[in-house]
Amino acid sequence: SENTNMKFKDRLQRNLSKFAAKMGSNIYVTTIRDAMLAYVPFTFIASIFLILACFPIEGVNNFISSVLHCEAAVWQGKLLYVYNASIAIGGLLVVVTSSHTLAEKLKLNQLQITVTALISYLILTPLTTSEAGDAISLTSVSAQSMFCAILVGIFATKIYQFIDSKNIKIKMPSSVPPAVSAPFESLIPSLLSITVFWIVRIILDAFGTDAVSLINNTLGLPLILVGG
Repeated sequence: SENTNMKFKDRLQRNLSKFAAKMGSNIYVTTIRDAMLAYVPFTFIASIFLILACFPIEGVNNFISSVLHCEAAVWQGKLLYVYNASIAIGGLLVVVTSSHTLAEKLKLNQLQITVTALISYLILTPLTTSEAGDAISLTSVSAQSMFCAILVGIFATKIYQFIDSKNIKIKMPSSVPPAVSAPFESLIPSLLSITVFWIVRIILDAFGTDAVSLINNTLGLPLILVGG
C-alpha cells in the first residue's frame, strides 16, 4: 500500500541519514574528502591549459602556429607544462594533501609528517630503467596511483603518531628553539615510518609486484566497479 511504501522510505531515509552522519564525522573519510578537495582546483587550472593545447578546432591551431612561427607540437608542448606539473602527478599531490590534512586533524607536526609521507610514497613508487639511468615516470605518480597515495598518506601519519605517542623521540633541551628541536624530535618517528614502507617495498619486490598495481587490483578495482 501507499502508507507502507511511505513508511519504508522514511525509515530508509532515517537510516541513511544516520550512516551519512557517521561517515561525515569519521576522521579518515573527512581526511580523504579534504585532501581531494585541495587537489581539485589544480585539475581545473590544468584543464584550461589542456584545452588550449588540444583545441578542437584545427583552424585555430593553425592560426596560432602561424602567429608564433612554429609547429603546433612546439607551443602545445609548452602549454602541457602545467598539466604535467598537476594532473599528471595527481598521486604525488594527493599524498601531500592527505598526510598534511590528517596531521592537522591529529594535531601533529604537519611539515615533518608531510615530508615523511612523501618519501614513503616515493619508496613504494617503481622506477623506470633506461640508458640515462633509473627514473620515476609520470605514469607512476599519476592519478592511477591515487588509491596508493591516500593509503600511504594515512598510514604514514598513523605510524608517526603511534611512535610519537610512545614518546620515542630525541629530546632537546628547553633552551633550544622549537624550529630547531622539532626536526630532531621527529627523527625517530619519521625513521621508523619510512622503514616500514621500505620493508613493504622489499616484500613486494620479492613477489614481483608493486604497491600501485596491488592496491589498484585489490581495492581500487572493486571501488571503481561500485562507482560505475
